[in-house]
Amino acid sequence: MSSNLKFLIETIRYSVFYKRNPGGGGALFLRPDNIGDFAIWAPFAASHIEQLKTRGIRTTLLCKSVIAELAKTLLSVDEIICFDQQHYINDPAPFLKFIADSHFDMLFAPRVSREFKIDDMIALAANAEISSAVDCPDHQINPFVQKISSRRYKKLIHLKYSGELSAAAEFHQLPPSPAPGKILHSLPHLPEVSGEYIVLFPGAADTFRCVDHSAFAAVADAVSQTYPQLNVVICGNGNEIELSRKIIDELDCKTINMTGRTTLLQAASLISHAKAVIGNESGAIHLAALANVPAVCAAGFGHYNRFVPY
Repeated sequence: MSSNLKFLIETIRYSVFYKRNPGGGGALFLRPDNIGDFAIWAPFAASHIEQLKTRGIRTTLLCKSVIAELAKTLLSVDEIICFDQQHYINDPAPFLKFIADSHFDMLFAPRVSREFKIDDMIALAANAEISSAVDCPDHQINPFVQKISSRRYKKLIHLKYSGELSAAAEFHQLPPSPAPGKILHSLPHLPEVSGEYIVLFPGAADTFRCVDHSAFAAVADAVSQTYPQLNVVICGNGNEIELSRKIIDELDCKTINMTGRTTLLQAASLISHAKAVIGNESGAIHLAALANVPAVCAAGFGHYNRFVPY
């Protein structure tokens, strides 16, 4: 059985034939994407969530496990559902049943890159009385399938491809809340890093977005020579340890290497207290924008104008 047919059968099972209790589950926000997308969306989501909470509506966020700690800190949702995409793709039935049994009254799917197997199938299983989704040219969905699956949503927000910031603003129809940015600045300083500093994030989720490591070394040395009072910090995940080592080997200035030593929340704290952030088009740059920290981004290797420049 093909994976598409399997998804279709399971979704019809839980959206059409499955008996469920009526309503009462509140509002579900679907955000099963990466850190950068979440960071840009968070201020608008915060405004929407607060509006719902003033009406006594319970709010739930579905997001990737890696984002859960940050999401819990930045957004005042009542519950977070950690989404394991690979596990879901391999066996969608248990998760779709869980969504159906949660009997959400509202569902919001604000992703510009909406996916048929994820966003649309979850929306079908939820069968919420009120449901909204983005409709724009960047969906990762076959046009014929999109025409069918889009019917599941009660409201489609039609967008021209104009970037994540404008998409979030148009979808939620609310001004962005300053709360997530303020929360980032209230995070405690990391004890390993003292004084004033800049942060280099030389990695990215997709390697094709990364400029050569020598460019980061050259920039770091130039900054250190011009602003000798600033420390240079290098940060990234555990997969980027070797990349950071190559940069450090070429540097003339002293560095504090935090690569592979921080959680996402700690990396966010490091960013929020920095004088500047330098990186590729990655989640670090978007977190810097959220915290209103000056950032220099090597852009153009991914979705130029979708995320940066803002």
